[in-house]
Amino acid sequence: MKKIQIYFIMFVMFFAGSVLASDVFIEQIGSSSSIKVTQQGTSNRIGSSLTPSFFGGDSDKFDIEQVGAVNELDLLVNGNNTNVTLNTFGAGNIESIVCGSKTTPNSCDSSVIDYTISGNNNKITTDLGSADKSATSKMKVSGDNNVITHTGTHVSTLGSKISADITLTGNSNKLDMTQSGSLNENIKIDSTGNNNTISISQSSIITLSAP
Repeated sequence: MKKIQIYFIMFVMFFAGSVLASDVFIEQIGSSSSIKVTQQGTSNRIGSSLTPSFFGGDSDKFDIEQVGAVNELDLLVNGNNTNVTLNTFGAGNIESIVCGSKTTPNSCDSSVIDYTISGNNNKITTDLGSADKSATSKMKVSGDNNVITHTGTHVSTLGSKISADITLTGNSNKLDMTQSGSLNENIKIDSTGNNNTISISQSSIITLSAP
């Protein structure tokens, strides 16, 4: 059973023949779906901080592209084996993706979040959640003065892991990485440019049962 609800709320202004803004809200429940959303222009939005777009099915593929300036995205991925591809081109964009909700933390297992961000002064936040699961964040960021925050807390069984693979190209960018939990936490960062600031905090906690 598939349930897809896509709400387009269009706030349209015409100036020199261009469309300035549109809002899209998505609620997807079901499996093996494929959804592509493309936004072009200024001040577009997908989801909101209070009502993020919701991807709840398993084995789904989502392809999101935002082209322009000052666009925003808030997304909650709750399905397992889900692939999300996000391409953002422009300046001053704000992107936030959470992998697994607080009420069902083991969701978003074996999922991949794949970003390509090109532009300046963008803010990107990724939260791989807190649970016993595998999840991967891949990110390629090019531009200047971007701020990237990546977090994940892992309660692990053998074979599962959370990982981040980030390529950063440009100047005066800031990257904050925090991973904690037990076992199997991977971080790979390639950085090229000047005056970049990278902060990594990675810790493991293993609880042993008394004999």
